[in-house]
Amino acid sequence: MNDIEKYFEYAEKEGLSGLLPQNMPDYILYRMLDEIGAIDTNSDDTPASTLLLAVLSIHSGEIITKDGGNNMSVNFEPPKELMEKFENYKLSLSIEHMQRIKKISISANSLPTLDNILNSDREVEVSIIT
Repeated sequence: MNDIEKYFEYAEKEGLSGLLPQNMPDYILYRMLDEIGAIDTNSDDTPASTLLLAVLSIHSGEIITKDGGNNMSVNFEPPKELMEKFENYKLSLSIEHMQRIKKISISANSLPTLDNILNSDREVEVSIIT
């Protein structure tokens, strides 16, 4: 089973809350972190498929499935909004990674929710672990 199939299986089983970084198993989080690395280095090695699907699913409030979500359409007005939401999601994933490797601690009140994970105004309380 390839990475995108694993993503679809996971997302369809766990639903939208499974796309919150704190709820993801390592294999999904680290796949998305690989995509972030590929995007940040302009690499063609890892397409941004699971990241984009997650952002579009959270934005629309419905998991996009293997069949494309049965005629689902997602509108972003203006298109710049999609990139902003995409960057917010990437940042949340990176923060979760730093917490998992014990570099930082995130207060429970700062964990992202489906309502705020794509929001640029979301405040995150972080403590550096020494």
